[in-house]
Formats: sequence, structure tokens, C-alpha cells
Amino acid sequence: MARRWCARIKLILVVLIFSVAFLNLRSYMTMETNFQATEEVIVTVATDVNIPVPNRKGFLTIAIPTVSRKGAVYIYSTLESLINDGDNSEITIVILLADTNQFYNEELAKNITNKYKELVTRKVIHFVKIPPRYYPDFNNLEITFNDPLKRVQWRSKQNLDYAYVMTYSANLSQYYMQLEDDVIATERYLKKIKDFIDEHSDKKWVMLDFTGMGFIGKLYRSRDVLKLATVLKTFYNEKPCDFLMYDFLTMMLQTQIYLRVPKLFKHLGVHSSLSTNKRKEDKDIFFERKMNVLRGDNPPADLFTSLQAYLPHTLSKVYEGKYADAIFWSYSPKSGDSVVIAFKEQQLLDRIVIITGFVNSTRDRLKKGTLESGTIVRRTKPGHITCSETRILGVFSGGIIGVNITNSYPVACVVIRITGAQSDWILFRSVAIYIKRR
Repeated sequence: MARRWCARIKLILVVLIFSVAFLNLRSYMTMETNFQATEEVIVTVATDVNIPVPNRKGFLTIAIPTVSRKGAVYIYSTLESLINDGDNSEITIVILLADTNQFYNEELAKNITNKYKELVTRKVIHFVKIPPRYYPDFNNLEITFNDPLKRVQWRSKQNLDYAYVMTYSANLSQYYMQLEDDVIATERYLKKIKDFIDEHSDKKWVMLDFTGMGFIGKLYRSRDVLKLATVLKTFYNEKPCDFLMYDFLTMMLQTQIYLRVPKLFKHLGVHSSLSTNKRKEDKDIFFERKMNVLRGDNPPADLFTSLQAYLPHTLSKVYEGKYADAIFWSYSPKSGDSVVIAFKEQQLLDRIVIITGFVNSTRDRLKKGTLESGTIVRRTKPGHITCSETRILGVFSGGIIGVNITNSYPVACVVIRITGAQSDWILFRSVAIYIKRR
């Protein structure tokens, strides 16, 4: 009898052990499946993006994520401003069809293809779509920065969208820039980007900024784009993209922001991709379609000014005129400040035109000032130059002066003198000195 009970107890124990083992195995298999599914979401950027191999490596890839906006479609204006800049052989435009409505994506791609068939055929314009399984469950996001869930979902999706299109675009060109589908470019933007790169060739930069706005118009070398994509992909829930962008610069050891003024891109519309947001019309004076810059003969000269330059917008940049839209921008001007242009050799002057301030704006003009010419140059100490035996050629009006010099005599130097205090900064956009032809 005792043996029979022992046998029964052993059988029960064996059944229990196998039952627990089965349950543990089933639980492990479930956990493994869930882990793989989660891992698939995390690594899909690296594994699912069909990265194209270009026949040629162009100068610049411009990525444009696009979604539907209530009451407006701006992307055609964006494309026109980018394409009409001249030769399109140096740019590649990657349009990320990021709307959750696939019908909208397909219709938009069809319409853009019909309008720009040649550019799509030549692979100047690419279309990219994101597979739905790429995204995590946006209902289980952590709330950060006390943002409403809807905003957290919007910016989290935005981070993942950006990471996706960056991964696709990273190998297409030397440089990468991202815009939005409601942004327009200034004229000759590509030449101005190249000039700004040249101006900073002696700097160890990771990002150059052409807008001063959010994530728009930031230029990166292609070799760094996958690193930035990894940051966006990894911390998509924690921070908005522009916060992560600055975190990335810190990690890459860039401590200074290199911002181009005037900016090259601006928002066209007032309808944000987040339906609860409505932007004001972008009337930023720092965006100019034409700078109205004059280029004079500007003979070789030593330059001196008591004005404090807002780097990198120095006096030599605007006088030499080497770069398109170069400016001299100064803060805290005061009465008595001056700009001295001391020629290497005396000159017979024909005409001088100096333009200050922004186009179509009264901001940062020289309010009160005179233009003088002199015959004696003194270098009183290293880097300090004075111009004496001067005569007044004219007075600034509306921030501009233009004088014709009829009774020409040998001139050694020219002085721009500030004769009144002003609260605005001063921006010189043209210093054009014309020499009399003999």
C-alpha cells in the first residue's frame, strides 16, 4: 500500500515538473517573440531602408518630409524655389511621404511626378515611403516636458520619420540638408551655401545653420548623417528633434553655432503639420530674395573700424566682396564711431555708394552719418589707422549714401563717420568705391 502511494506521488511530481517547464518554455517563447518584435522596430532603420547607390555623388541632398496640412498644400512652391535655382545636376531632392493616409501619399507622389516627370526620371527627385510596422505603439509613450499626449505622439513620429529619411539619404551626396514642405528658398541658394562652406573651411564644424529655425536648413556632411539618425531613433520619445540636434552637436564637440545671416529659407505658410498649431506669417527681415548688393572697384586697402563686429560678419567681408551677400554687421554703435578705408596707393575716385540696413526694412540702417575723404593716413599703433585732412563728401539719408566725385584729386583714405547715437545695430551690405578711368 505504501509503495503504491509512493508511486502515485512520484507520478504527480513528474507531471507538475513537466507542467511548470512547459509553462516556463511557453512564457520564454512569448517573451522572445515580443523582444524580436521590439528589436525589429528599433533596428528597422538600419535593415529596412532601401539605401540607393547613386551613379554619381552630387553636392547636396535636400530631404523634405511631407504630410497633409488642413487647408493648404505648399510643397509645390517649395519645389519650385529649389528647382528654379539653375543647374539641378548638383542636388537630389528626397520627398518623404510621411502622412498616415496612404491615399494622400500616393496622390501627392503621382501629382509631383506628372509635374516634374523629367526630374523624377533622372532621379533628381526621389520618393520614400515608410512601412507601417516601422513605428512603435504611439499610445504607450512616456510624457515628457509636460506636453499633451498628442504633441508627444507628433514629435515622436517626427523624430522617427527624420531618422528614416536620413538613413535613406546619407549616401547620395557630399552634404545633407532637411527642409519642411512649406519652406521656400532664396535666389541662388546653392551658390550661397557653397560660399558659406568656403568661409568656414578653417573651422571644425559639424553643422552649419541657414535659417536659425528649429530643424530646418541645417547642413551636415553626409558622413555624420547616420550618427544623427541614430540619436533621433534612439531618443525619439524623450525629446523634440531640435533638442536632440543640439545634444548631437555637443557629442560631436561643436561648441559654436555658425548661423548665416541673411537666412536662405523661410516658412511660406501658416498651417503647421500639428493641427493644434497655427504659425504667424513669416515676415522675417533676415530672409531676403535680393540683397541689392553693389560691387565697386574697391582697390586694395587696409581697414580699420571702432565698431564691434558681430562675427563672422566683418568689415573685410563686405569690402572684399568675395562671397555672395557678405555683410558687415555691428552691435552697440555710438556717436563718434567710424570706419576707415586706407588705400595701399592714392586713388582718383569717381563714385562711392554705401548701403546699410535690410532690404524693405528700416532695421539696422545708419541713421546719422557722414562720408569723408582724406589725403593723409596715419598708423598710430598696430591695427589702428586714422584718416586726416578730410572733407565731407555727403550725408547718409535713409541709411544710404551715393556721391559722384567730379573734381577728383588723389585720395588716400575714406571715412564713414557715425554722427548720432542709435539703438539699432548697423548692417553694411554694400561698400562700393569706383575708380576714375584715365
